[in-house]
Parts: sequence; C-alpha cells; structure tokens
Amino acid sequence: MALTPSHIDEFRQAVRNLATMSPDGPLVVSLYLDARWLDEHQRDRVRLFVENRSGELRAAYRKRPHEDEIAHALDWLERRAVNDLVSQANPEDVDSDGFAFFVSPGRNLYSVVRSRTRFENEMEVEEQPRVLQLAHLLDHHSPAFVVLVDGRWMRIFEVALGGVVVEAEIEQYLPDRVDSGDRGPFAKRFQAAKGPAALARGEGMSQMRHQRHIRDHLEHNLKTAASVLTRLAVLETDPDIVLCGEPELRAVFRREMPSALRSRITHEMRMDSKAPRHHVVGAAAKALLGRTDRSRSLEVDGVIGEALGGGLSVLGTEDTLLALQESRLYSLYLDLGASIGSGWRCEQCDVLGRKAELSCPFCRGGTTTVDLAQEVARRAISKGTRVVTVRDHVRLRHFRGMAGTLRHGISPITGGVGYAGHEPLPPT
Repeated sequence: MALTPSHIDEFRQAVRNLATMSPDGPLVVSLYLDARWLDEHQRDRVRLFVENRSGELRAAYRKRPHEDEIAHALDWLERRAVNDLVSQANPEDVDSDGFAFFVSPGRNLYSVVRSRTRFENEMEVEEQPRVLQLAHLLDHHSPAFVVLVDGRWMRIFEVALGGVVVEAEIEQYLPDRVDSGDRGPFAKRFQAAKGPAALARGEGMSQMRHQRHIRDHLEHNLKTAASVLTRLAVLETDPDIVLCGEPELRAVFRREMPSALRSRITHEMRMDSKAPRHHVVGAAAKALLGRTDRSRSLEVDGVIGEALGGGLSVLGTEDTLLALQESRLYSLYLDLGASIGSGWRCEQCDVLGRKAELSCPFCRGGTTTVDLAQEVARRAISKGTRVVTVRDHVRLRHFRGMAGTLRHGISPITGGVGYAGHEPLPPT
C-alpha cells in the first residue's frame, strides 16, 4: 500500500491504523528517510544509512527467531528505498521530501507514506510500527491556504501535511489601456510603472477616467478571486491563510475578503507574481511552521502552569502514563529532544511503566522493553488522544519531556502521587 496524503482526515486514519496494530503479531520494520537534498553527496549519505542500518539489523537477528522474516523485509526495503531515492529529481521538482516505510511479511504489510515534509533518518525493528514522526507531522502541519495575488490572475494552494493538495489558478482580463483590446492573460506584461501594483496606488494613466476604468477592473478581479477563496475555505475548519504579492494588491484583496476570512490571515509576504510554485509554497510553509512551533511552546507553558496550580493537567511520565492507561488523557505533550528513554510493557495486561521491571507489579505477567516515547504516542493515537510535539522545551524537559491535559469532568491524580512532584529532574 502506498499513501500520498491528500487530506488530513485520510492521513490521520492511516496513522491510526498503524498505531492500532496488535503487538502480538510478527515484527515490523519501520524506516524513515529524509529525501530532501541539494546534491548527490546527500543522496549517497541516505543510501549508505539504509545499507549500514540494514546490515546492523541483519546481524542482530542472525540465528534468532524471525531471522528469515526480517531478512525478507530488509531485502524489500533496500530495493524499494533505493528505487524511490533514485527516482527523486531536483529539489525544485521532487514529489516527496520524506518517505516512511512499514514492512512486515508475516502481517502482509508493505506500506509506504510519502510526505512533502522531511523526516529524520530512522530504521528499527519492533513489535509495532513506529509512528511518532507521523504524529509530529500531523501536529505541525494543519490545513492552510497560500494565496498569490496579481492584477490579472491569482493562484491558490491548499497546503496540508507539508504538501499541496488543491491548486487553483484564476486568469482574468485587465487592460493595459482602455482601447488596447489586449485580453491575453499573460500577454504584454506591465512595465514597472504600469503594473497592477502601480494601478492599485493610483499611478500609471494620465487621464483620470482611464485610470478609474482599469482600477475598476482590478478591484473586480480581486473580488472574484476572494469569492473563490471563500468557497474553498469553507471546506476546512478555521484554516490559516498566507497572503503573498505586492503590498498594494494585498491591501485591495484584503478589503474584498469577508471579515471572518480576513481574521484568518496569519502571514503576509512580498512576492513576485511569477515566482515558481515550490518557492511560494516553501516560503509559506516555513512561516506557518515557525508560528506553530511558537504556539505549541506557549501551549506547553500553560499546561505546566495549570498542573502546578492543581488544574486538569499532569506532568512527568508516571502521572501521564497512568492517565493515558485509564483513558483520562485529552492531550499528550512530548518533547522530541528529551531523553524519555526506555520503559516496559506487560505482555499480559498491557500496562506501561517507566522503570525496569522483571514482572508486572499489577498482574505478575512478563514484561518486554519498549521505546517509551514511541509506545506512548502509539497508545495515545489509538485512543483518539491528541498528540502535541515540541523540541527542546526547557521546562518540559525538567519533567522528563512528558505532560498531558485531562478530559473535562475528570479530576487529576490525587493523594500520595501528586502532580509529578516526585520525579522532576534537576534544572540543566
């Protein structure tokens, strides 16, 4: 199965399907690749990563159970990953900046996720797919509209999960002069003093009636473009809008937008109307990602303050794990830069814990070692809990990189457990 995310709901369901796979089945090989490069040396480094990590995993499972199954999965991955890497074109034309592969011959699982957002190189064999990087992608790339306005035409890109899912281009008539008869959408581009931006400023025509005539056309074109954007935007819930173009044209376009849509403009940037698609979308995506990083950091600050004040939030691995296992967690916050480390999972009652245990303290069943951040993310996604990721958040790292908010109407942990006051790390 190959998946190129075309809609956030479709992608979210695909991630949930991976997260809900049973740990009792055959092993799964998860491979994430950063496929964005500027030269062949970077491409070769990715190829070498696949070859070297594959060799390490083959050696680790030699003469052990599942050896043949893992070898088959790694053979398939090496062929498929190398083929996908070789097929990548120049950075301006690439279809995917990242690949995620999930392979398990015993489960008949051969899944490929293509992303317009880069992944960190990662390759592991576990009982379930590793979905933390997919959760980060979901959290940081909500739907948005990128609008590039010009007097004659407008381009709209709906961006979701780092890629363009809808692209619309509107071409309209804007005369050079009243009697020019030039109706070609791209013919006779304006000189610098007579372009659409100059007309928006009221320049370029010696006679007032000629200037007014062209300005009326300009405003009509931008009003039509605003109505198209309005129809597209109603299909998403509160999408962000990035407005690009000359300042004067952006000002006219803003006036033609409904007030509800105007309030969704988060960024504006000056950009030439003939800028290539990858440049427009890339600049907008970078601005949106920076805003998301800042908002997530502020959100975590609020969660920590609420937890320390006795609100409906928890801090640290112990309290967060307990709330997650009891389905009381509404949002899970993970610091990808923190050393959350390994934990254990009971093979009998499926309880999670942080400290090493030879047997489950609840049912005395056997335990297995797990990557705690990956396991917590999987479990949260399978339960429908919102997963929020940050990186190198100083205050959250003090609480081992994990926190959560509780569902309304459910009290936080009380009694001797407290609000993770028993396990914070010393400041670094």
